[in-house]
Amino acid sequence: MTALEKYIEDVGLFYERFGLAKMSGRILGLLMATDEEKVSFDDIVIQLQASKGSISGNINFLLKQKLIEKFMVTGDRKSYYKFSNENVFSLIDSKLDATEYVKQIFMRGNELHKDKESAKHKNISEVIQFYDFLEEELPKLKEKWKSLKKTG
Repeated sequence: MTALEKYIEDVGLFYERFGLAKMSGRILGLLMATDEEKVSFDDIVIQLQASKGSISGNINFLLKQKLIEKFMVTGDRKSYYKFSNENVFSLIDSKLDATEYVKQIFMRGNELHKDKESAKHKNISEVIQFYDFLEEELPKLKEKWKSLKKTG
């Protein structure tokens, strides 16, 4: 296994560990690590030795997540893909949305406890406080990064 193949597989396994499709991670790994600026759909199929259906479905997922970009080249009928450097912000934004949703679930469950002094109630309250903290601090970090990038 080459270093590139190992990296692609490691990114796939990382994705799989978090309940996402391993193939999505493998595609992302390929687009991040290849020396090519653009990779065609056919090249992805060949390099990853996977079916067109599997590649197509996972590319659509990555496009929706804004982790990759699709573009065309004038005079060429092929679709090309590249890693998107905007993905960090879209990931943070989607995590903030998920954080709010999960926090609401914890809050609703915690309201059902009769004993507000129980260890379980206190533990869940602490998780809710952590989600509050994330909701407040993540946007600040995003803005700080943008500011640093402008000045750097």
